Amino acid sequence: MTTKLKTPETETFPEDWPGTGPIDLDIHDLPHASSSTEWWYVNSHIETKQGRNFSLFASFFRKAIAFDRKANKPVYGYSISWAISDLDKKEYHAVSIIDKSAPKIGLKRLRNGDHTKDPYIRKAATEMLRKGNIPYPDELFKDDPICAEDRLYLNYDGNTYEKLKDGSYALHLSHDDQVKAGADLRFFPEKPVTRHGENGLVRGASAEDMFYYFIPRCRVEGSLSIGEETFEIKTATGWYDHEFGHHREEGKQTSMSKDIAWNWIAVQLSNGCELTTYEMIDLKRNKSCGKLAVLIGKTGKRRVAREFKFHPIRRAGQWTSTRTFNDYPVEWEIEIPTLNISLTAKAAFPEQEFGTIISKPAFWEGRMEVTGKAGGRNVKGKGYLERSGFHKTDTLKSFFKIVSRETLKSISKILPTAFPQPKFEALVSKEGNKNFTKGLDKKQYVENLIRPIREITDRGGKSWRSYATIACCDIVGGNSQPAKDWLALPELMHVGSLIVDDVEDKSDIRRGGPACH
Repeated sequence: MTTKLKTPETETFPEDWPGTGPIDLDIHDLPHASSSTEWWYVNSHIETKQGRNFSLFASFFRKAIAFDRKANKPVYGYSISWAISDLDKKEYHAVSIIDKSAPKIGLKRLRNGDHTKDPYIRKAATEMLRKGNIPYPDELFKDDPICAEDRLYLNYDGNTYEKLKDGSYALHLSHDDQVKAGADLRFFPEKPVTRHGENGLVRGASAEDMFYYFIPRCRVEGSLSIGEETFEIKTATGWYDHEFGHHREEGKQTSMSKDIAWNWIAVQLSNGCELTTYEMIDLKRNKSCGKLAVLIGKTGKRRVAREFKFHPIRRAGQWTSTRTFNDYPVEWEIEIPTLNISLTAKAAFPEQEFGTIISKPAFWEGRMEVTGKAGGRNVKGKGYLERSGFHKTDTLKSFFKIVSRETLKSISKILPTAFPQPKFEALVSKEGNKNFTKGLDKKQYVENLIRPIREITDRGGKSWRSYATIACCDIVGGNSQPAKDWLALPELMHVGSLIVDDVEDKSDIRRGGPACH
């Protein structure tokens, strides 16, 4: 059985999809039997009674991973991803729990040539997965997830999302292992449900047909906790997404590549409107393969735009994670002439990367501060942005190439060739101590001490020693990001030993050029 859904292609879709007209949430909030992929997502921006500010998102996933012929029904895998952004302390508390079958699924995909073609990574991953383990920071479910079929009730290891009789949604998050945090929130819809995409249709990242609807603004009540502290909500807004879909039958697939990355943002503006845009990028062809902007007015009226700019602002630079060495933009431009919108979205803080094996090897999802104009008037806003699929480190060689780049950046910061007087004092002795810089020629100091060292370091090396230093921090549950400039120290010690060796061995060549001496 199929249903008619008005799209530019006037295609037919599964019977349990919404047809034309209003979306009945009592029906479509529930799991869809036709869907091979489905998720429920919420985010919230929170000000607490204690004067603290947070943002939060949570995603509950269900994906068909096999088919039980005896029971004549799919076998599903489950996962949950959630994170709390502490805007005042600029800390990101992330939790990823995945299906207990993940090690077996991972082994199967490795045998099929998925995930990575690097022989060293494949060998290490295979050894780990055979033992029933998964990469940090993911965890395996302790209990079997519950996904009720007769009502919206999800229970993934005690993390729950359910629809209550009054039409509100209750979210409970709790975690006490790597991250001690949680939340108890109620989402009360303040605007009607609306469709994303082409009347609800979106092409998925793995070439699926997906149906996508959302509630753009909710009032949120409740509390959240970080460590031993609990914070009561003073005021908060929320957003709810639900997306579900399946792959087309044989012979009906699109020509879309399965190597898809995407950018997505959801913004609640101070003028009472909401804006969401997405763009999917076919990485093999390096071009857009689907995008749309949806503006929701104060009364809930939906307007769409198909031509717009939604891209990073290059001059603002990028942030590099010391866990994955992925690069992420920190500032974005949104220009939608037909909707009279011109906005800038800036990350509340850069360190909002979410590490997980199910997203090769991480994605960025975090709070954005939005400013600009809408309808000719100045507006502000709070948003969530997700950037996923843009990874440059499929092999150890490419990974260490970026490590080397970041190591050289740290070295140039530790041992600069041009610097003000306070840095001069710090290099020679310590900042504020002028005794040792009196009569010392800065130019000579640079030419005779710093430049010879930089000559060798800047030619570049493998930099695996530098990576090992900060990796040890992350392996034991620490955060290497604040210690990023420690990348310089092992490399400087190593280069120092090379310089001494070249003098002792009377070597003329080092790293493709004249030895330091």
